[in-house]
This record gives sequence, structure tokens and C-alpha cells, in this order.
Amino acid sequence: MNKQNIFKITNFIPIIALGSLMITLFLWAGAMIPKINELAKIQKDIKEKGSLITREKEHFTNLKEIDQKLAEKGEEMAKIGLALPDSPDIPSLFDFIQKTASYSGMVLEGLGDYTVSNSLQGEKIRETVFSIQVSGSYEDFKNFLSSLENSSRLINVDSISFNAKEEEENNFSFNLSLETFSN
Repeated sequence: MNKQNIFKITNFIPIIALGSLMITLFLWAGAMIPKINELAKIQKDIKEKGSLITREKEHFTNLKEIDQKLAEKGEEMAKIGLALPDSPDIPSLFDFIQKTASYSGMVLEGLGDYTVSNSLQGEKIRETVFSIQVSGSYEDFKNFLSSLENSSRLINVDSISFNAKEEEENNFSFNLSLETFSN
């Protein structure tokens, strides 16, 4: 063989083709690695979002269960709203006291001063303290106290004093100091 034949271009075609193929593969791999990493990141994000959706579905399911339980206890929840009204509403409170006394057989003889202040239990709870004077029999008075105790509104009796009325037997005058609460 002579030297001219060794350096012919046709002899290098397989090597050039193989080199071109390898360069193409390296360039392709170099271009694909960021895309593969991006795909892995997207798959990770999808998995995280899927678990987030699963947790949120569980949370909403729990909220629906709680809502159903509250709906079942709607009447009891309404009583809580009545027990702690949004404002002291003094006129309706005194109207309630007068009607309760009347239904119990008592006579509401007087309403004393009242004060509204923040309760020790928190700034949002207001306490209304007032005094009343009622008269009637001891049995009627027990019915009156029972009606106050069983009312939906929170009413505490702080003090009671009584005097017998001389002109009528089994008739007493009762002075009560009461407190109630509101938002």
C-alpha cells in the first residue's frame, strides 16, 4: 500500500460517521438532561398537589360531618344564642321579668337601677346587674325562681331579701338582686 491510499477520505467515513453519531448523542443528551430534570420536578409537584388535594378533601369531609352534627343540634345552638344575646336590651329584659313574675302569680312592684359593665370573664361578655321587688306567696315565689332558672337566658340571683306583709297572710315582699349576661 502506498501512502496516498492510507489518507483517502473514504477510509475515514466510518470513523467520521461514528464520531458524528457520538457528538449528536452527547448534544442530544445534554439538551435532554434539563428537560428530564424539569419533567421530574413537574412529576414531584403533581404528586405534592395530589396529596394536598387529598388532605383538603379529607378536611372538607370532616367539615361536612361537623356541619351535619351542628344541624342536628340546631335547636340547642339556637338556645345558646338566646342565652347570650348580642346586647343587654334592657327593655326586653324587664318585659321578660314582668311577664315571668305575672305568669308565676307574683306582682312586679318595682325595678331598681341597673348597671352594664364588662364581665371578669372577658371583654366581650357584658354583665347587667339590676334589682327588682316582687310580692306574692312563697309558692308563687318558688315558681318565679324556677321560671328564671329554666329560662333560656342566663340569669343569676345574687341576693334575696323578704318581708312579710302585715295586711295579708301568706303574702311576702321579695327584693332580688339579679345579673344577666350579653355579648
